[in-house]
Order: sequence, then structure tokens, then C-alpha cells
Amino acid sequence: MVSVALIRVFKPFLYHHPDIFNLSGAKTHIPPIDPGILKNADFGLPLVKQGDEIVRHYAYTLDFSDKDKEPFWVAYIFRKSYLQGELKRANHFESDPDVRTGSASLDDYRHSGYDKGHMAPAGDMKWDERAMSESFYLSNVCPQNHKCNDGIWADLEKAVRYWANDDSIEYIVTGPILPAPGSPKIGEDHVTVPAYFYKVVFSPYPSPKAVGFIIPNQPEYESFWHYACSVNQVEKATGIDFFPQLPANIATALKSEYEMNDWKSTESFNQ
Repeated sequence: MVSVALIRVFKPFLYHHPDIFNLSGAKTHIPPIDPGILKNADFGLPLVKQGDEIVRHYAYTLDFSDKDKEPFWVAYIFRKSYLQGELKRANHFESDPDVRTGSASLDDYRHSGYDKGHMAPAGDMKWDERAMSESFYLSNVCPQNHKCNDGIWADLEKAVRYWANDDSIEYIVTGPILPAPGSPKIGEDHVTVPAYFYKVVFSPYPSPKAVGFIIPNQPEYESFWHYACSVNQVEKATGIDFFPQLPANIATALKSEYEMNDWKSTESFNQ
């Protein structure tokens, strides 16, 4: 994994170049995705390495860091049909019974000053009771600054739902940037307080596109677009190989650039 020092290198770049739409000049033509690739049940998961603690739940899969008591990544799919879900927020956080090494506990967060910030958000799970319930496992949350959780992070989560309405389906991978040396810890389980969170989104339709975000875990008054970047940049910051099932010719172009215009919709672009 790569130190968060790397983020400090390109964070000023994002501050001073928020108008850059892609990082490689003219947009590369990306061929259509073979629908057969998407039929793989594990499509959308990052590359799994030997020794990873993979936990599969009904609506999401995660790679758990026992050292940090939070996920390296959480991967899930959001379909346009899920927008019809009307379930109310469960709001019942609990330890994850499926984490072999033991997840964080409610006591870790109590009086910590941090929110239990969802990675796979409850707002994306309104379509199924089990999906909603399992989204409140503490393996799916991280200590998050309240104004970040309730502000820029929530705005980005809403944007993903807008994009699904436009594109029919989105593949999302999200989590904290780990390791986070020198970061505070909370609770008896020493849960790491990340300095940054990331989210990568891949949409196969109507034409393949992907975008990444690296969001500071602090109050932010900028739009989430201020922190948009290529998937390659997120890979360099996290050491995670995203969407390894994609053919090499598609993955190279898809990960190396992003085009804001491809993601524009009235609601999401103006967040």
C-alpha cells in the first residue's frame, strides 16, 4: 500500500485545477463491454490477494483489516431498479458476526466524537430488508467526521444514485485509505480514524466510464467534484487493483482518465 503522503502530492493539484476534465488530453475511445464479463458474480470486486479476509454479505462484499478494525474496501452494485425501494433506515448498528477476526464494537464509537460512517450507504439499501440490516454491520463503517459524513460524503452518495438513474447500473468500490500511519485510534479495539476516504465508480452503459474521488475526513465546503480524479490515482493512493476482470485494453483507458462531462446530470454535477 502507498502512504497518504502521495495524496498530499496531488491534493494541491486538485485544488488548483478543478476545471480539468481528464488527465491525458483528448478522450480515448473505449470499446463496449462484453455483457458476458458482467455475468461473473465477482465482477466489480478488486483484486483479492492471498491472506485477505473477504466477507460476503447479501448486498456487498468487503476486505477487512483486522489491524484497523475497518474495511480496506467495500464493493457493491447499485441498479436503477433499486431506486424504487422505500424501506426506512434501520439505524441498528452491530458487530459483524461474519468477520473471523472480530469487527469493531459499539463501545469503540461511544463518546469518540466520530460518526459511524457507512461505506456502502444505507441509502443504497432501501430495496431489501436484509441488505438494509446488514449495511449497519460495523465492518461496513469507519470513524468519520460528522460534517464530512453529513456533507460532502452524503452528497457523493446521492450523486451515485443519480448516475444509476441515468446509466441503469453502477459498480462501486469505497473505503478508507489504509495504512494511515500516525492516525488517531478510538475505543478498546483501536479503530483507525482515516485521514481520507475514496470511492471509485464504474458504469458499463451506455458506454464504459469510470471516475474516482479522494475525500478528506474533515469538514469540507467544496463540491465533491473538487476531489475527482482518475481510478489510477486512487490505485496509487490505496495499492488496490480495481476492476481486474476488465480486458487490458479497456482497463488501461478507463482507469487513466476521467471526463466530468460523462458524469454530468443536472443534480449530481451541481453538488
